[in-house]
Amino acid sequence: MWIVALLLMLWPWGVEGWLLVQQQATPTAGLVERGNAIIRRGEPEVGESATEPLKRATETATRVTQKAQEAELPNGEQYVLWFGEITGSDSRPPEVRSEGRPHAIAALEEMRKQGVFDAVLEAGRAPRDVVWLIKEPGKQFEQEVALGALRQIVRANSARQVLAAEAGDWDEYVSAVECTLVIGRLSGRSGAILNRLVGLAAVTMPLERVLVDIGTRDVPGEVLDRLSAVFERERMTPPDATIDLIGVDLELTAAQLFTDGPTGGRPIYSKFRMSFEFIRAIQRFLGEYEGSWFDWLPEDAAWNLTGLVMASRAETLRVLRHAYDEFRTNTALARPERRLRVKMPLPKGVRHTYTRILEDLCFGAYEKWWDTEEATAFRLDGARLVLAVERYRDRHAGQAPQRLEALVPEYVASLPRDPISGKPLVYRVLDAAADPQGRSYVLYSVGGDGIDNGGEYDPMRNQSSLMGPATASGHDYVFSVPPTWREEKR
Repeated sequence: MWIVALLLMLWPWGVEGWLLVQQQATPTAGLVERGNAIIRRGEPEVGESATEPLKRATETATRVTQKAQEAELPNGEQYVLWFGEITGSDSRPPEVRSEGRPHAIAALEEMRKQGVFDAVLEAGRAPRDVVWLIKEPGKQFEQEVALGALRQIVRANSARQVLAAEAGDWDEYVSAVECTLVIGRLSGRSGAILNRLVGLAAVTMPLERVLVDIGTRDVPGEVLDRLSAVFERERMTPPDATIDLIGVDLELTAAQLFTDGPTGGRPIYSKFRMSFEFIRAIQRFLGEYEGSWFDWLPEDAAWNLTGLVMASRAETLRVLRHAYDEFRTNTALARPERRLRVKMPLPKGVRHTYTRILEDLCFGAYEKWWDTEEATAFRLDGARLVLAVERYRDRHAGQAPQRLEALVPEYVASLPRDPISGKPLVYRVLDAAADPQGRSYVLYSVGGDGIDNGGEYDPMRNQSSLMGPATASGHDYVFSVPPTWREEKR
């Protein structure tokens, strides 16, 4: 009898051990559907979808890119299509840039001729704009080719923007800006962090160029109105949807890494390396990857049996949900207050080793995701505000409003808050004739260090001023580009 009793006591652990060796993860269908319901929020039930035209655009762009890269430069090197020869972002030697420029322009024209840009705009007008839903585990990288093509289309539109501004072709200019912002919006509605980061990167490209062109070129009032309408229409995913999606992503990640066995589910050690490939992808995308401890994790399924002595999935999720609730509360705070908050202590001891690892990996990625979305949304709000000031000036003989409140509600629905510094935006009206840089006004955020450094425009430090206090030290994020900047750059 004692043998039977022992077997009855041990059978759950035997089943759990078998599941661990077989790497049988928790079913995720219900979680995937929950996440997709968040992504579809507000989506009409009927109407043309953005998926088909965007797929057409990416497939065509891929063919054009591959064809362009068959070319050989006069120096014997194979041509790499980057469009930096046009935008000025190419770090290759000048002779290589000049040799590659005709190929880039030819590829740009071929994309136009084959309807790439028209297809993107068609996708932007579709009533149903969800393109990528959350994928079942193991299928996260199905969209790699499409993402690569989208990045290439974004670069192509950046080149269109530059060429159109130089030629004074404002119809082409507005079309290029709209095309890129459409890609940003559609990518931002994705269930995958990497897709959304591609969308955020897409948004920043036209944004910076629009601010430079508004500050340094004579942009007609009618064009300012059209650009304002485009920026208003192509808004990012609402913050609450992003935070809800983070909660589902947390549970999905845990599900992929735990069994669903009779002892409450145990961590599948061999799945850690595969599942956190997305973190490496994000770090590489942000240029921050320097290797990680999970690069050296063993993938032999026998190691999974060590999970039997670790905390169960239910226990782990209980701790992680508390961390998520804390994260959600903190997102309502300005960044300086958020960084002062002391994190909830996690359970100590060997049993919760995986819990601490998951919290570190997941919330490190979520905080980066949230910081990037927050900064990009703020930059878009600032660009809308600059457009509002410029439209006001166009209607008032070049005079800037004395106070930003004068723009509400005719030129902008409301004034944005500054989530980076937690302080009001700085706005000053200047005498253009007396100002050394010819500015009529200056509009800026004091940035991540919270210190007003005078609002001097420095494009090389503008981006970093929205990050942490260390990188932001001594610099503000300036939205209004001085009229003399283009000449100073030369």
